[in-house]
Amino acid sequence: MDRRSLTNLLLPVLLLMSSGVAASECDARNPIRNPILRTFNVRTYGAKGDGKTNDTAAIKAAITAAGIGTGNTVLFPEGDYLYDQELTVNGIFLRGESGARLLSDSINGYVRMIGRGGSVSDLSFGLPVSINGKLIPLNLIIVEASNSSVVRNRFSLGFDPLVRHYCIYVQHAVTVLISDNVIGGPGGLLLKDTNNCTVTGNRIFGSQLVTSITFHDIGVVSDNGTNNSITNNTIICTTDGKIPTAGVIVENKDAGTTVSGNTIQQFTAGLVVQTSSNCRLLRNTIESGLSQFTRGVIDLEASGNVVADQNTISQASNDGIRSESMTGALTISRNKLRNCGVFLGQPASASVIYNDSPSAVNIRIEGNEYTGETSGLNYFIECLQPSPPAVISGNSTNTLLRNRIGP
Repeated sequence: MDRRSLTNLLLPVLLLMSSGVAASECDARNPIRNPILRTFNVRTYGAKGDGKTNDTAAIKAAITAAGIGTGNTVLFPEGDYLYDQELTVNGIFLRGESGARLLSDSINGYVRMIGRGGSVSDLSFGLPVSINGKLIPLNLIIVEASNSSVVRNRFSLGFDPLVRHYCIYVQHAVTVLISDNVIGGPGGLLLKDTNNCTVTGNRIFGSQLVTSITFHDIGVVSDNGTNNSITNNTIICTTDGKIPTAGVIVENKDAGTTVSGNTIQQFTAGLVVQTSSNCRLLRNTIESGLSQFTRGVIDLEASGNVVADQNTISQASNDGIRSESMTGALTISRNKLRNCGVFLGQPASASVIYNDSPSAVNIRIEGNEYTGETSGLNYFIECLQPSPPAVISGNSTNTLLRNRIGP
């Protein structure tokens, strides 16, 4: 090799050395962008998808091959895949093709998302046999991964499990998207200790469990969260009014949650807020069933800085909007209510809007409208705080119902 050839070969290295920048530093400043993502088909790793073979080992092998935090996809072609152990997803995507179902009747059979990122999408979750007399998973998808998503899945579990569960359980996570899922069964969706999570466009159908708790959480629950959003969901319960049920519950020092644009039907209580703050309940359409349990279709208790605005409420067993022991400001405005106090066999004792907050709490009840039944109602607006300091104005009804303002 002559001198000129050697010089041309060494020139890039000499330039780097003369600039004082090591080659490794140069690589770190210019990482590979948009790496090629790969898809791992569970059939390649031995899954049968025939509804008879236990495919747990094959599914786990595909997940392991996809790697941790890679953004790769584990694909389920059409078929019924039996599994009976936890499937741990860390920064990858589980995705189903049309007709792909994950089936488990084991209490240990569920998907757990950890780490950061990743998603579960386009899969159906169900049970291979009747669930009568069997334990089923307490939760079907457990999400502990921030910046992750659960979208376009279907859950078909029937209505008579022996254990209380949620189809989707999100805990200790930030910025999770739960969107466009169809949930059929008694357990809906729980956000536990979460922040900035969004629940939108889901359809939830179910019936009540026989349970001793105050409310059974069939729909959506935000528990001790911050700035969660529950919007544009359809939540329907098949209830006979014998068991306490609730469509959306915000509870346990939850703060800043917005519940808006939801359709909630046939629950003994449509929307419950307990011991929480800074909640916004906006433009929901709620049709409640008949029950002796619920105190209000929108039921507010021991909470502060709550706004209930532009909701449409019909078929309230007792009160339409009820607030008790509020600890901070409350605004009830521009809501349209129809047929309150209609629990069969109950003497007149309800009010369309009820509030018992002390005078230290800033109360505004403005621009609300009521039409319909009066036989089970004592008052249109019953506010035990005098006016002033309460602001009560612009409310209207086409009935002869009176108001009671003050103790």
